[in-house]
Amino acid sequence: MCFMKYFIMTIWTALLLSMVGCSQEEIPSLSEESAEIVPVKISLGGDLIQTEESPLSRAETESRDLYGIQVYRGGDYFAYGMFDNTNDITINLLADGIYSFECTAIKDGKDVLDSYYTWPFRCYGALSDLGFFEYSWYHFEDLDTNSAGIGNYGRYCREINRYYGRLSNYTPSVNGVVNMELKRVSFGIKLKVTNLQEGTVSVTCKNDYNTFINKSGLTSDYESEGEVYSMANVYDAWQYAANDYTEPLILTVTWDREGGLISDTWTKTIQVKRNVMNTIRIKMGTDEKEDTGIGVTPEGGDEGEEEEEIPLG
Repeated sequence: MCFMKYFIMTIWTALLLSMVGCSQEEIPSLSEESAEIVPVKISLGGDLIQTEESPLSRAETESRDLYGIQVYRGGDYFAYGMFDNTNDITINLLADGIYSFECTAIKDGKDVLDSYYTWPFRCYGALSDLGFFEYSWYHFEDLDTNSAGIGNYGRYCREINRYYGRLSNYTPSVNGVVNMELKRVSFGIKLKVTNLQEGTVSVTCKNDYNTFINKSGLTSDYESEGEVYSMANVYDAWQYAANDYTEPLILTVTWDREGGLISDTWTKTIQVKRNVMNTIRIKMGTDEKEDTGIGVTPEGGDEGEEEEEIPLG
């Protein structure tokens, strides 16, 4: 932290820190540029707002969420900042520029990430506190990747409830608002094994980045708690959110019977959908007339009932 503070002081002539959100008092001026300075508000909505409308378990003043915003002027880095709430996020823009914005949000980020300044908020430069660093080519590096700083290993597709969004070609105006719609770029997954009357069953479900289910030695019917993970392709999950975006996982089921003398293994590629709790339903067969079935459905009740997509909570 001492190095970071020293580093910031050495580039003070190039950087002006605008502390916004929880601690903004005034908007600084910019002496190096002759263009008019236009303060605009950044509003975050979309799937994020739908989640915010849910009952909260703690006072809103105790927000544990984290938001990272990257701003570009033309094709150049212009500003970056981290926030812990969406109230009164304001930035100074130069009137003669065209801007693009990129944002990612992690629900309960202060609790689930190892630190505030790790993936996906790892920064090329220095970030000492919440707020914007304006007029800077220093920037976030990982806002559109599937990485998250949880533990020392396996930092991809981790257990986070994540949102992402972009906005391009914004021209600032007096009293303007940058309206960014964030899409949830996470999926839920849970396991349900039924009709297991003999032997043991083991189930794994994974992709190239992480293992989402690893359950072995089941001897009776089983239903897991639902877990939420980041999608593997954050950018595509946002870009194709309206098209029922899905990603493939590899599911492997092994059924051992008669003390391991008989063993059957099924491997199947399944698709998990963004923004829903995907239930992997495995129905074991006990004889030749009753086949083992493997399927994935959005959460919506038991088999035979109407399926209904339920957004992750």
